[in-house]
Amino acid sequence: MAILAPPLLAGGVFMLERFVVTDREQLIMHARQIAQQAQIPSVQAIEQLIDADYRGWGFDRDGAVKLVWTSLETFSVRSVRFTKMYVEVSADRAQMHAGTIVEYSAGQFGDGHTSLIWNVEWIKRLAGWRILSADQPQQGLELF
Repeated sequence: MAILAPPLLAGGVFMLERFVVTDREQLIMHARQIAQQAQIPSVQAIEQLIDADYRGWGFDRDGAVKLVWTSLETFSVRSVRFTKMYVEVSADRAQMHAGTIVEYSAGQFGDGHTSLIWNVEWIKRLAGWRILSADQPQQGLELF
């Protein structure tokens, strides 16, 4: 019986690692989901992650949703690549700092790419993690 203990323990640890998703991992998945939805574009999927009490970048929730709609109508996002991502979770709040390179098409203004740095505050609600606020993204290289 003792000979079975190490394989059973290893299997249990493997299963635990595969099926337990940490808050940090959930937030990273949400960030990647937003990037994918911006490429489709699907504002409704992004809108679901914006908290009812959103207060960031000078907007309430309705203003933030309108900004997402306008941005995705103006710029066709072709790809989003994360260069860095830092997430700090404390109880039901989290801070995310992410660097991205976004490739886009702006219709008659042509194609381009830009490097954007995002600072986002998340809050954990009963329905899951939601964006509580976000700073206006800054252009530039991610240096952390």
